[in-house]
Amino acid sequence: QSTAPQENNDTTVVVEKVTFVAPMTAGSIIKEWSADVPVFSMTMEDYRLHLGIDVAASAGTPVYAVADGTVESVEFHPMMGQTVVITHADGYRSVYQNMQTAVPDGIEAGAAVKAGDKIGSVGDTALIEISEDPHLHFELYKDGICENPLTHFTVSPIDEAKDYEDN
Repeated sequence: QSTAPQENNDTTVVVEKVTFVAPMTAGSIIKEWSADVPVFSMTMEDYRLHLGIDVAASAGTPVYAVADGTVESVEFHPMMGQTVVITHADGYRSVYQNMQTAVPDGIEAGAAVKAGDKIGSVGDTALIEISEDPHLHFELYKDGICENPLTHFTVSPIDEAKDYEDN
């Protein structure tokens, strides 16, 4: 009698593809993703890499999950302020920072979220970006490697943005 696994040619492998939505419906990019070329930080008064995008909007503007996933953590980061991290299928992980400290009921570690679920609001809690207007600092990782979020969804760029204070 053999204990070796048997091959089954009828096996179907399903690869789950992640569909992304923008983390906000209002706002404009005030700082783009830059993993290779340092950009100026008004708060720190120096040049540094910027591994996310900053989307400016009035404080309190809703922030949404960019894809279906599971909340990994909700915590107050000493430099980046209120932070929500969500894991998604296919090795993706989204990080939302500089939000208001209050989060919606049910947004806690282990909670399942759908793309477009409200997970918080724009704030100004990041000490390292405090000289900037209120904004969401958003990062996206694939298998632990930071990616430009704008390759997955669209947000108004600076030069096309309307005055976000009017939204």
